Amino acid sequence: MTITLELRPEEATALQDRALAESVDIETLLHRLIAQMASPSASQVGGKPEFSEKKPGLAALNQAWRKQDETDDPEEQAERDRELEELKANMLRWRAEEGQ
Repeated sequence: MTITLELRPEEATALQDRALAESVDIETLLHRLIAQMASPSASQVGGKPEFSEKKPGLAALNQAWRKQDETDDPEEQAERDRELEELKANMLRWRAEEGQ
């Protein structure tokens, strides 16, 4: 079955972050989420699935790291931003090379 769904930008970002955090492509992540919804578990009440706590996405993890090592040094902040952009570019390049 094929389903087309238009995601809001924040939904798309959250989905991409979660897929990245779980080291899977978005299609695999969606199949996992659907399987979790479809399979009954002992923790279900009234036939409704009980979802586990959300895992932090890459953006939330980065934000937590920044908070942990906060600095007012503009050069340090610029270096961190450069490193983050480099990481993103490398991930996108890897995905393109792998055909994902």
